[in-house]
Amino acid sequence: MQLPQRIAVKLAGWRAAGYPHEQYPAIAEILDWLSGRDAVERFAPAVTCFLRTLHSVSLLTDKVA
Repeated sequence: MQLPQRIAVKLAGWRAAGYPHEQYPAIAEILDWLSGRDAVERFAPAVTCFLRTLHSVSLLTDKVA
């Protein structure tokens, strides 16, 4: 499996779990808000996806480092 597919799988699991994060619990509220109806009017879906992916990559790199 290529890196983009791995990220997508991990991101889908993280999203399904409600975006838990021990160190920054507010990230769940922010990402939940970004995926809501208000966000669709304010942000393009691609921007929301980018933010989720960027945060997921930062989580992965924290665990690797």
